[in-house]
Amino acid sequence: MARKTPRKTEKCLNCGTKLEEEFEFCPNCGQKNADSHYSFKKLISEFFENYFSLDSRFGRSVKPFFFKPGFLTTEFMDGRRVNYANPVRLYLIISLIHFFLFSIIPNPEDDNNSIISVGDLDQEVQEEKSDTTENEPSLVTDTEKVISALDSIPQTKSAWLPSASEFARLYKLSLDKSVTARQIEDSLRVESMPRIKKLITTQLIKLQTSDSESFSVYFRKNVPLLMFLLLPVYALIIKLFFRKHLYIQHLIHSVHLHSFTYVVLSILWIVAIVLGEIPKHALPISFIILCTYIIISFRRNYQSSKTAAFFKMLGTGTLYMFILMIGLLVEILISALTF
Repeated sequence: MARKTPRKTEKCLNCGTKLEEEFEFCPNCGQKNADSHYSFKKLISEFFENYFSLDSRFGRSVKPFFFKPGFLTTEFMDGRRVNYANPVRLYLIISLIHFFLFSIIPNPEDDNNSIISVGDLDQEVQEEKSDTTENEPSLVTDTEKVISALDSIPQTKSAWLPSASEFARLYKLSLDKSVTARQIEDSLRVESMPRIKKLITTQLIKLQTSDSESFSVYFRKNVPLLMFLLLPVYALIIKLFFRKHLYIQHLIHSVHLHSFTYVVLSILWIVAIVLGEIPKHALPISFIILCTYIIISFRRNYQSSKTAAFFKMLGTGTLYMFILMIGLLVEILISALTF
């Protein structure tokens, strides 16, 4: 079937410039010379082409991306860039899908989408106590242990942190769901505290009186930014092991490796959403796939032997995981202070 030729107009529909019949585009504003009949199919097609770059270049990138690790990086560095998707755009598309799935996976600690609070756990302990015989010594609940331990700490005045007795009172009051955050602040006289101590104490109260799911959602929203900032960090780690190559090559390589990692993780998140949990064999299989992909990618990009690629994969991976853990701890701290 012959392709339907779009009808042209005598004037540009965008700026009104007079157009010759042979003009494919307006010489003034650049809009395509076509009539105003705009199909839904065309609308969707242009949306994906403009914002997701799902054109022929993306299609040609899929096969080497999955089955020829490191190929897209070498092609980009050798200057053959027109035929394949831009590395950053590829990363943005995949990360968008990945972090969306990551944000909706079920919490393994949830039971029928409910959060078990410390008070609920304490109630369970109290019920266990009532089942014990009279001859057995009474049990001390976890809550009482925490408060007792905090009260036993020598009291020191600090302009930064609440004292042990203040935190013990905060913790005890927060277990009573009828007590509001404002009432806890009044009980601790937060308004009279120094500025930094007031800020920290207020955030502690907010965290302690909020359900864990709210903080989890807030924390997950900040993970994409953290991972984006770690892209050049991982490239720097690779640079330490492959010093003869330019840093920009390591950066492009880092983008492609993270993109593939997100694809593997996205599959895990889909499985978790469908089944409600991740099968126990899925994680080790995913880890083996990732390690194999990185080793092959190292060999293709840096012409390394199998043995060298294997040990450098372990070295870069270990350093990166260490930095990633530090980054997550920093993000937890920042999230706690800004929640």
